[in-house]
Amino acid sequence: MKLVTQVYNSLVAIRSFLVKQRSSKIKVGFFRTVSMMLKGFYGEAYVLYDFQNNDSKDYLAHFARFRTRFINGPYKIMLRDKAVFQTVMSSYIDIPRSLGTIRRGQFFPIVAGLSLDKLLESLDDSGVIIKPLEGSGGYNVMRLRARGEEFFLNDKSIGRQQLLDWFAELNNYLISEYVQQGSYAQKIFPDSTNTIRMVTMVDPTTGVPFIAMAVHRFGSSTTVPTDNWTQGGMSARINAETGVMGKAATYCYATNQLLWLSHHPETGAKIEGEMVTNWEEVKEKILRLAQVFSFIKYVGWDVVPTDKGIKVIEGNNFPEINTLQVHQGLLTDPRVANFYKHYKVI
Repeated sequence: MKLVTQVYNSLVAIRSFLVKQRSSKIKVGFFRTVSMMLKGFYGEAYVLYDFQNNDSKDYLAHFARFRTRFINGPYKIMLRDKAVFQTVMSSYIDIPRSLGTIRRGQFFPIVAGLSLDKLLESLDDSGVIIKPLEGSGGYNVMRLRARGEEFFLNDKSIGRQQLLDWFAELNNYLISEYVQQGSYAQKIFPDSTNTIRMVTMVDPTTGVPFIAMAVHRFGSSTTVPTDNWTQGGMSARINAETGVMGKAATYCYATNQLLWLSHHPETGAKIEGEMVTNWEEVKEKILRLAQVFSFIKYVGWDVVPTDKGIKVIEGNNFPEINTLQVHQGLLTDPRVANFYKHYKVI
């Protein structure tokens, strides 16, 4: 039975790898793509990881990344299902309040006495976030808000009946409060919730969690209301000791170039050299959370520092690696390499 499971998992990984490669928007030529795929990378890795100057052995391959989905075993459900994540974690960390779910077009309240009509009546300019219960990458995330009698879905005006018809088409979505990010992130780009992706691993020898890497993501006009990298967002590495951000990387599909930015290209606000508000608190709380749930060995935490503390949006079971490795290969850190070796990822 174990062999059958291993074969099945390998086939799933191969299929996922090929699907993702086919959908990549970054084209580097046929022969270079084949060369990269033989090493377990998408073709785009040649550009994103600058393999003209860097050694591919220092980087976690994209195919190997699919093996990380099995590290957490049965506990992965706590990260994959956002409703489960919020229910379990909310006793230990500040989580955006869940209001209800939409299943097969029907609203199911989490807040007692709340109905869809009451929810719509209570909307203001802050609004709510509506996102799939499962999945990652910021896809299909919507912000719904109201100004007076008018509703806006991702800043596009929508009539009440049209909105109700839209709700009727949804299945397995979560509705939660909107998080007001800290002033420093609001200044850099105000139209998206700009999150920190912090990857923690539990050292297999000591049992102590550590931060593998942390980056700050920022949205753009093409990603609103999220900070999605593949849709035109950017990623700035955070110095884990100081909380200071480096240059932000983004891929410009119009010119087919990886760009390094010291300032946000749309607001002009400085990114490089800026410090994350309450960075020590962010580190302390996430590492404490990783210790409490140390049976979950591998997590990509999405964190929003606010002016009053931090909010943890969600956890990811096998976090995306491009926004991390565009800055540096994960395997350059011996602790990270040992972790992946322990779980037979590499």
